Amino acid sequence: TIFTPKVNVAKQKLRAVNASVNYLLDIGRFGALKFAGNYTNTLDHTVTPLPGDPSIDLLRDPYSMWVYDAYAKTRADLTVAWNKDKWTTTVYANRIGKTPNWVAYNTRGFTDPRAGWWAPYITYNMSVNYAALDNLEFSFMVNNVLNKTPENQASHFPGTESEPYNSNVYSAYGRSFFVEARYKFGQ
Repeated sequence: TIFTPKVNVAKQKLRAVNASVNYLLDIGRFGALKFAGNYTNTLDHTVTPLPGDPSIDLLRDPYSMWVYDAYAKTRADLTVAWNKDKWTTTVYANRIGKTPNWVAYNTRGFTDPRAGWWAPYITYNMSVNYAALDNLEFSFMVNNVLNKTPENQASHFPGTESEPYNSNVYSAYGRSFFVEARYKFGQ
């Protein structure tokens, strides 16, 4: 038997600016409001699959953006939570910056007149949590409250119905509901 372990010889370079802000506001007998926001702007993202290979620009090559799951150049999210006694209500917004459309991916560039970028995409989530005991919590959550899908992507280019958008970036589920019970052992 010959054993040949796999060795990752790829090289990836990533330069990005990240910013975060958190703020807690005590509103007295009405509880507290918590605000949180995050922003990421990728300045440079390249990958070299093998030593000696040319580097691939994951920000400007639409095919490689999909293949290497480079996502969008910019991302941002914002959370507002209200906590009162045993209850917490949260609203969360998630923004994904522009991404290349399927034609740009399929033709490996922007030479086709139909190739281009999809506009930024924003979804909203909401949750309500109840702390029944110190170690027992119940939650009701709604993801993608507005049931938003990537606009016109499924119908814009015939023949791409099976995956007309990057499923690594966008959720195929649409609006979804969750009920959760969390018990923390040892408390």
